[in-house]
Amino acid sequence: YGRIDVLINDAGVVTHFMSGSPRWPVIRDMESSFFDNVMRTNLLGTFHATKHAIPYMEAQHEGHIINFGQGNVRNAREPDSIGAAVYHVSKVAIRAFTKEVAAEEREHNICIVSMGPGGGDASPNDGRRGIATDETPADKRERMRWVGDVVKDRYVLAAEAPMELSGNQITARDGKLVKLDD
Repeated sequence: YGRIDVLINDAGVVTHFMSGSPRWPVIRDMESSFFDNVMRTNLLGTFHATKHAIPYMEAQHEGHIINFGQGNVRNAREPDSIGAAVYHVSKVAIRAFTKEVAAEEREHNICIVSMGPGGGDASPNDGRRGIATDETPADKRERMRWVGDVVKDRYVLAAEAPMELSGNQITARDGKLVKLDD
């Protein structure tokens, strides 16, 4: 069609599952190739998709880019976070990438935001983490969100985000976009 109106960068790799491991390796045990695979998929994947969408959006003098990033570093003392350093670093880097590219493309009316993959209308302080599926063990489901709870209209809202939100980490609450603190 010759246009790109919205780009959603949803790159994410969970490489430890491919090797059959239930947990991420800690840095001291991590192969460089593991680190490289996560960074190349998450950060470089976001870079390439953004780089190739921008010329279309600049020609249109409008567009929206939604990156799956993380606004700040998570609490590494949480048991589920131990060993996930490279994943978290890649997502925080996407957040920084979002800020920088948003500044570069503001004059072309391209709104670039980052969102976490979870959350949505759920309270950010409700203690639930991750996305539950039918395969999630019953004892962990209470601490997680269901995909249907997460998706709702957040991506539709983000695809219509106003320019004043460009460069920010956002989420949807009560059917509205909200800027998160950095």
